[in-house]
Amino acid sequence: MSLQGLCDGADASDELLERTRRAMTLLYDQAAADPEPVEPVQWMVREIHLVRSVFGTGRRIALGRWNLGWPQ
Repeated sequence: MSLQGLCDGADASDELLERTRRAMTLLYDQAAADPEPVEPVQWMVREIHLVRSVFGTGRRIALGRWNLGWPQ
């Protein structure tokens, strides 16, 4: 999930909360979809990487990396 641009020009206020809600909303209308079975998807997460994408350049800047303690 990308949060790029989420806080540009926003303080930690109702505006930021609204931007977060819009960034994480996948459906804006009242259309209903029938449930459909999906096969389970699993993978082992060993690390989390925080990166900044430089918009329009394809470039990414590593900001942090955290090992979650799982064996390699």
